[in-house]
Amino acid sequence: MTSYRDRCHAKSIESINSKKVYLDTKYWLILRDVHRGITSDTAKLRLYNLVMNLAESGKMIFPFSESHFEEFLKQTSPESLESTLSLVYLLSRNTAIRPYRERVVVEFEFMLRFLLDPEGMKGHNLELCSQHIWTCVAYGWGKFTVVDTGEQNRTYDNKVQDVYFDNSIGLATYLEHLQHNSEFVNSFPDPTQKILNRRKSRSGRINEILVHELKSEIIEHKCDILNAISNTVENYTVDQANSIMNILFERKCANTLDDLIPSMNTFSTICATWIISQNKNININDFFDMHHAASALPYFDLFLTEKSLSDAINRVLPKYLPFQHVKVYANIDSAIEALIILSETSDN
Repeated sequence: MTSYRDRCHAKSIESINSKKVYLDTKYWLILRDVHRGITSDTAKLRLYNLVMNLAESGKMIFPFSESHFEEFLKQTSPESLESTLSLVYLLSRNTAIRPYRERVVVEFEFMLRFLLDPEGMKGHNLELCSQHIWTCVAYGWGKFTVVDTGEQNRTYDNKVQDVYFDNSIGLATYLEHLQHNSEFVNSFPDPTQKILNRRKSRSGRINEILVHELKSEIIEHKCDILNAISNTVENYTVDQANSIMNILFERKCANTLDDLIPSMNTFSTICATWIISQNKNININDFFDMHHAASALPYFDLFLTEKSLSDAINRVLPKYLPFQHVKVYANIDSAIEALIILSETSDN
């Protein structure tokens, strides 16, 4: 696992100076359709040409995420999936943001270091997390190994990782893996009922709902968070763990959580303000949208998405979330203009 962490850190450093644009699934499919020559829409062609030019110039990268994978695997055509992933490898330069669960561990580790020794933290929390949350496209679903990794198998596992982190051969290998093992999965374990149940039990002021939703997310990822604590705090006690959680809840209630645990904070905040407080009937696409936002808002410069999610985000930025560096747009014309402006800032 250490070798994987080292590779993620190297990938993060490699991409640290590039402007990062998060395309939600809608925009990836627009680009795919132009790429395959099945649309002649003028605005879509302009967007495609601009994105290709910006990627080729090296000014921007368009990283991938686990939520994209889950949605893309609904494609029933192997040719369509191959075309989509080929485009992903090209525009992302084989870069993906690490899965939500992995980011939760990284972000909790840095949060703990900050709370335990705020003077010893050299740099802002978000900047430090950014140095560890990027991986290759194939590991956008998380690190996996071909065999059980014991001491005798680590050399083999390292060679496998070299394949997936290599842009030139990783795509063909990963496509073969998907085609033989995924069978183009058309369904995803539906998590929406848990959120709907939480909505029924939530009432009170918005800050109380925000805290309750953060608590629910922490409980949902209890094992990952305990791993983060054990990685950071030697011989921790239950009382210490509870004390840390209470600090988080107090900060959330006072709206002073700032950039601590940014992925979980983003997901729980949007869930609380969009789904729960507005009594919205959630579906699986909403779940993916919230995870798109949890990836994009803390770590990207530009987020191109659907109008409904854009509206939901604009309701919480900057009132309940601190990420003022990221710009969010929904329609194609605004996306084109925003990309041009972002490319000009990268020249400065």
